[in-house]
Amino acid sequence: MTALVALENGNLDDTVTVGKEVLMVPWDSSKAFLSEGERLTLRELLKGMLLPSGNDAAETIAVYIARKCSADMSLDETKAIGVFVRMMNERAKQLGANDSSFANPHGYDDEHHYTTPHDLALIAREAMKKEFFREVVATSEYSTGNQAAAGDEGSRGAVQHIWVNSNALINRGSKGYYEYATGVKTGYTAIAGHCVVSSASKGGIDLIAVVMDSTSAGRWDDSKKLLEYRFAN
Repeated sequence: MTALVALENGNLDDTVTVGKEVLMVPWDSSKAFLSEGERLTLRELLKGMLLPSGNDAAETIAVYIARKCSADMSLDETKAIGVFVRMMNERAKQLGANDSSFANPHGYDDEHHYTTPHDLALIAREAMKKEFFREVVATSEYSTGNQAAAGDEGSRGAVQHIWVNSNALINRGSKGYYEYATGVKTGYTAIAGHCVVSSASKGGIDLIAVVMDSTSAGRWDDSKKLLEYRFAN
């Protein structure tokens, strides 16, 4: 949902300066390892969120989009994230994802943050209509090259990121690899368990499957079984 809202309201070539929002993510959450002051394009930030599940990238995207849409670049990080969360919930309702409630842009556990397999499928189907989204979720690995920190090119030097897709279904050589897979996104929290929204194309049919509260390895097998059952029937 964060990617969808960003793609519908942002400019992929805009340069975004990473702010204090990256210090707000839970310490034990997955990260793209962004640094305050670093400059990246929205295009790169989306890759940092979608490939290694960067919660810090999700926060930076949320702040950027909220400030852009509210035309208020002075909006502080907490208020900006609140604006973005409202945008997420409004978009969910427009899609018919009526059993979802978003409390943050990255999916970390919160009593007001929940969804269903059906709603995740609706959101994924809409996101997969975006060419850039389809391209990213089918990418195995991405390197940013060198990015100089804002106003600090000399002392901090350059930052390089190498992000590997956490979705084993599309990574050749992994035990979870599925030759027909085209995406989409993994997820894990202690409460939700191991999850994955998968997509595959075969014989002119495009499918989306959702597996929640599985095991680390089981989610790949579960996804393959669901997809193969539908392809065969």
